[in-house]
Amino acid sequence: MKMSREYRVIHPYRPRESDELLIKKGDIIADVVEVEEGWLEGLLNGTRGIFPDNFVEPISPVSNIRSQQNNKNTTNIETIPVVKMKPIVRQELIAE
Repeated sequence: MKMSREYRVIHPYRPRESDELLIKKGDIIADVVEVEEGWLEGLLNGTRGIFPDNFVEPISPVSNIRSQQNNKNTTNIETIPVVKMKPIVRQELIAE
């Protein structure tokens, strides 16, 4: 089953075998695929390995976009031009 998405580590895991990843809470694991029931494989800091699936949570696309937006420099917002407009005065016609 191919997933190929990012996962956030929610519990640390110390590897017991040479093909397992050392993961710490808060790590982001990329290029994740399921290799067998209960185990995922992914890339962390240039190292590919497996880890238990119950130690991580998927990062939703919305969460990922928000994270990217929070990391961006906010000066771009200040460069958006502001158009000044005169206030619109509504005049009602009075029938005489």
